[in-house]
Amino acid sequence: YALKSHPGRKLMDSIRKPEDIAKFGFSVLTYSGHEFAKDTLGSKGVRLIETGSVEGMYKMLAADRGDCIVEMADLAKSNLIPLGYSEEILPTKGSIAGSTFNILISKKSAFVGLAPLLSQALKKMYEDGIIDRIMEKYK
Repeated sequence: YALKSHPGRKLMDSIRKPEDIAKFGFSVLTYSGHEFAKDTLGSKGVRLIETGSVEGMYKMLAADRGDCIVEMADLAKSNLIPLGYSEEILPTKGSIAGSTFNILISKKSAFVGLAPLLSQALKKMYEDGIIDRIMEKYK
C-alpha cells in the first residue's frame, strides 16, 4: 500500500521479494510488535519506520512520512476505510508473501473432534466460491 500520488508506484508494482524493496530504497512503515516486518523485511535490509500502533502507521503514510506499508489487503481495508484513507492510500501490484490463517482449538476443548469437519466445510466453501463472495462484501 502506498499513497496514490507516490512517484515510485510503478517500481512498487514490480516488487516480488523483500530484497526488491531494499534495492529500490523504499522505507516501510510498520508498528510495534509486527514481527513479520522485522523478520522478513528488516532482516533483508529494508528500512523500517516503526509507529506505536496500526492506526499510527496509516496516519504516517497519509502524511507522506514513509513510502509504503506491507499488509494483507483485507487487514488494510479494515483500517483504511474507518480512517478515511481508502481513496488516497491504495494497494500496489507488488507482492512479497502470502499468509494463511488457522483456527486453533485446544486439545482439551469439547469441540476438538469437530476440527476435521470444519476444515472440510471451509475447503468446500473455498471451492464453491462462497468465501470469495463473503469477502467481496467487505471490499
